[in-house]
Amino acid sequence: MRIRKAVVIILGALALIQCRGRAVTDTSAPSLTPRSTIQIERIAATRATPDPTVVIATREPPRRTATPEPTPTLTPRPTETPKPLDDTALHAAIGWVANGFLNGHQATGIAIAVVIRNPASNQLETKFYNYGYTTASWRTRVNQATIYEIGSISKVFTADLLALLLKRGAVNIDDPIQKYLPANLTAPTYNGQGISLRDLATHRSGLPRNMSPGNYGPGQTEMIFEDVSDQQVFDDVSHYQLTRAPGSQYEYSNFGYSLLAALIERYEGQAYDDLVTQQIAKVLDMPDTRSRLTPKEQTRLAQGYLADGTPAPATVDQGEALGAGGLRSTTQDLAKYLVANMDLNSSPLGSVFKTTQQSFADGTSSSDQMGLAWNLIGAGLSSEVISKDGGTAGYNSLIWFTQDRRVGFVALTNSPGLYDLTPSIINILQHAP
Repeated sequence: MRIRKAVVIILGALALIQCRGRAVTDTSAPSLTPRSTIQIERIAATRATPDPTVVIATREPPRRTATPEPTPTLTPRPTETPKPLDDTALHAAIGWVANGFLNGHQATGIAIAVVIRNPASNQLETKFYNYGYTTASWRTRVNQATIYEIGSISKVFTADLLALLLKRGAVNIDDPIQKYLPANLTAPTYNGQGISLRDLATHRSGLPRNMSPGNYGPGQTEMIFEDVSDQQVFDDVSHYQLTRAPGSQYEYSNFGYSLLAALIERYEGQAYDDLVTQQIAKVLDMPDTRSRLTPKEQTRLAQGYLADGTPAPATVDQGEALGAGGLRSTTQDLAKYLVANMDLNSSPLGSVFKTTQQSFADGTSSSDQMGLAWNLIGAGLSSEVISKDGGTAGYNSLIWFTQDRRVGFVALTNSPGLYDLTPSIINILQHAP
């Protein structure tokens, strides 16, 4: 035991001597006395070169919160209004054929309004093209406010009045006309089959073209609509003997539309001119569309000419013939009417016009149909068009548009012969941008 104790004492003394020697000779070693965290941080702050043997901090540094980059704000560009269609080429092409027409006919002037859809905006735009003068004396140039007789385009307005009654539920398209005649008159029948409102509106009534032989002048292409009363119309129809069943065959009839206008007047208790003005023209802002003109409006009426160049007699401005062809108008007014018929959603009369443009009977050929007064040409085809022409003793007119609502036009002139021009206009428009 003593020997083991002595060995332990000797080993401990040797270890103590070794530790002291290392402490004296290793002057670069740091003191083992622990320093506070604050002291360590102060030392680190005063030293230019960090000592790799010194712990700078014993706690984790605070996390830095990243400052987010500001989100760039994009200023939206203002919506650009699509530019109106450049009609330079269109104007030149129409001008070429229009002036050729004036040089080859007795007309002194022609007014044309084109309605075309801008592919950039999908909006309809109206362009006016006017050529020549209102009379042979060359005093006043034609413009879109020049007034013309529009002849049988009046029938479309008569059909509009019928469609308004249909919309109200006041009448039915297949009602027999006997229902609306005076009680003391009997409508004609064929083998017990009577004439309906549909038959009158689609030229399938079996009534002749005119009430009586037309008063034709040299080269005149249309009748001078007569000044006839309700009673004359009703008397004529009650004495007429049908030669075929109503609805069985198409035959264009001014007589039928004169009767239709008289029946509408009788039902509504108003004159035809007043009905057109109040229910259609005022609604569409068409101040110059009527039969009876004021003295001031008369100064804007182009003089009509027959094919031989002689002034045409004036068409009457009263009576039942107005519903068949007695209205007057301008390209300014009829362009508005055309837009309303092409863009059905833009007009308060859109549902009425939609009705008149529907097929109600077969037309003049297997591919044509009849709307209410409108001719539906090539019905069901991609090339289908809707049109109505008109003519009086000294004027011709046409309103025409494509079923796809892309393009349409109105043409008014103070002479027969417009139909020599319209195929060229149609060809130009069908190739328009």
